[in-house]
Amino acid sequence: MEDPVDDYSPLLRAAVRGDITALRVCLSPEDDADADAVDIDAKTEDTDCRSALWLSASQGHLSCVQTLLEMNASVDMADTHGCTPLWIACRNGREEVTRLLLTANADPHSIHRDQGDKTIHAACWDGHLQCLRLLLDAGVDVDSDNINEWTPLYMCAQHGFADCTRLLLQRRADVNQADRWGSTPLAVASLNGHTDCVALLRPFSSTTVTEMPSKAKSKERAPSLPRRFGI
Repeated sequence: MEDPVDDYSPLLRAAVRGDITALRVCLSPEDDADADAVDIDAKTEDTDCRSALWLSASQGHLSCVQTLLEMNASVDMADTHGCTPLWIACRNGREEVTRLLLTANADPHSIHRDQGDKTIHAACWDGHLQCLRLLLDAGVDVDSDNINEWTPLYMCAQHGFADCTRLLLQRRADVNQADRWGSTPLAVASLNGHTDCVALLRPFSSTTVTEMPSKAKSKERAPSLPRRFGI
C-alpha cells in the first residue's frame, strides 16, 4: 500500500520521519532564493492540515522539534481539529517534546474541536503520567472538564491509571465532581473494576460506589478517541 507520507513536501516528510539531516537541508538551502521560499509553517495538503512541528511532535522527534523551534516555527500552529503540537505530544506521551514545547511557551489550553478535550485530557487518555505532571506544573486547571464534563481525575479513574489518579489527588483534584450523567470518579472506577483507583479515591469521596448511574446510561457516553491519535 502506498505511504501517504510520500506525497508530503520534503520538509514535512523529513519532519514526520525524524530525518534531521534532510530537515536541516530543507530549512537551509544553498540558494538564497530557495531560502526565501521556505515556508516553515506549511501544512499537509489533506483534511488534517498539520505543520512540520506538529508532525515531529506527534512522533517524539526531539531534535527535529528543537530545530524547528530555533527556526521560529509557530509553536501553537493547530491542525484542522484544533490540536496543537503540544496537544498531540501529550496525547502520544512524548514527555521530552512536551517539556521542550512548554519551555518554548506553548499554550497548554488547546481544545480538540470534536471531543472538547483540552491538552490535559489528551495526556490522560493513555495515562501519560509525566506529561500530566508537566501540564499541572505549568498551571493547567486540575479540574478542567470536557464536553462530557469528564475531569482528568474522572478519566484516569475510568481507565484505571492509578499513578495518574494519585498525582491528581496530590494536586487536590475534586474527587466528587461528577460527569454529565452524574457519575463520579469513584463510581466509574468501581464499575470498571479498577480496585487500585477505588482504594485511592474512597477516603476522599462523599459518594459510595452504589451511587453509580446504570450501565444503560453509561452507554450514552460519546466514544473515546482512538488509542493513538495522529500519524
